[in-house]
Amino acid sequence: MSPTQRRGWPCSRPARPTYALRLDPYPYDPAQARRLLAEAGYPNGFDAGDLTPNPPFTTFGESVGGYLAAVGIRTRVRTMERATFFEAWRTKKLTGVILGVSAAPGNAPARLETSSSARAPTPTGDIPISMSCSACRRRSATAASAK
Repeated sequence: MSPTQRRGWPCSRPARPTYALRLDPYPYDPAQARRLLAEAGYPNGFDAGDLTPNPPFTTFGESVGGYLAAVGIRTRVRTMERATFFEAWRTKKLTGVILGVSAAPGNAPARLETSSSARAPTPTGDIPISMSCSACRRRSATAASAK
């Protein structure tokens, strides 16, 4: 039995995908972030309003709020029931920072399209890149021609 099978992964999934570009993460540097905020005209930070995480990812929202607070960006984590969250998002009643989470498969254009294009089941239009993204247009054209 291979190491990947022992971990419960399908045997066709490599432990370290070779098809993904390996990029080093940006270093966590709150001091540099505070300097950049000061250069942008916010030496004392600013209030970003509500920080609403996609339920049930409340602890994720609290972590993001903590990272933002460390550099001077003040937020208030706002939790709500899942159906209420999606209705408020669909009707554009959420303000501030919205933490959307997706487990949709595929590349970035495929994942963006499910939440932000006019053809999405619940279009919000919050991320206009999906409508202008050439990869999205190619994907849509390919799907249409396959029908």
